[in-house]
Amino acid sequence: MAHQFPNEYDHEIYLNTHPDLQSAGFDAEGLYQHYLRHGKNEGRTANSVTSREEFAGQIPEGADILEILPGFAPLCSGPNVKYFETNTKEELTNRAEALNVDTSKIADVHYYRPDGDLNAIGRKFDFVVSAHVLNRQPDPIHHLQQIENILSDNGCLMMVLPDKRYTYDQNYPETTLTSLLVRHLETRKTPTREDYLAGSIMRTHAEANEHWKGDHGQPYPDLNERLSTLKTVDNWNINGLPDREITTNTFTPDSIRTLAQMLKEAGFINLDVIRIYPTTFNKQEFYVILQRPKG
Repeated sequence: MAHQFPNEYDHEIYLNTHPDLQSAGFDAEGLYQHYLRHGKNEGRTANSVTSREEFAGQIPEGADILEILPGFAPLCSGPNVKYFETNTKEELTNRAEALNVDTSKIADVHYYRPDGDLNAIGRKFDFVVSAHVLNRQPDPIHHLQQIENILSDNGCLMMVLPDKRYTYDQNYPETTLTSLLVRHLETRKTPTREDYLAGSIMRTHAEANEHWKGDHGQPYPDLNERLSTLKTVDNWNINGLPDREITTNTFTPDSIRTLAQMLKEAGFINLDVIRIYPTTFNKQEFYVILQRPKG
């Protein structure tokens, strides 16, 4: 299914959203250079996709959609949407209740595989959608390969990803190509001890506005206390998080673009980067569209 998505940079939106730029006297090229050099890092709005709702709204009506790990609140809904989960609806409901989270939006599960194996689906979709999933994959390359196999020609993977700079993952090292390759060549199926350890002693606060101000908290918050607790826990996961909530990879808009392009050039995936809508001011997420070419 061919579809045209909004541009990552829209001159009119960038100009009209920011009054200070309207009086600065930029020509079109000068305004674009301002965005590249300053506006992007300042989180200035430059396109029409700045929220999950606007992102999901880019999917054309009637498209066949698979949402992966929708959890407590799916991005997509409707008769053409199917849901893949590693938990049953009952398990999701029980966890939501334990966390005092609203259960009314939990969707029916159409494809249930505790091991997360997408090959079991056995059909293709126009769009595959996920939120905060790739960053929690033990082997992101394998995950992308499986998605590629269930996308139709010109089908798109649409991902909402946390920007590590503005979340509790701020202190984590940014994922590199070599770290992705190690995970893939070792065929990892679960988080490693290092993943658990990072989540236990490196997590900082999750206040987006504070991160945007440059206040990231201490590099290793409450280190001695956390290490003291850690010594009594066999799996090094002192927060008690399920594997599906353990951060294994961290990305920024620029890094995911570079990594996806390198993985395609190296022949690991056959997905083109179509759009990456950057993180906007005081937000924590950005939006990625990868497309499986026809043929």
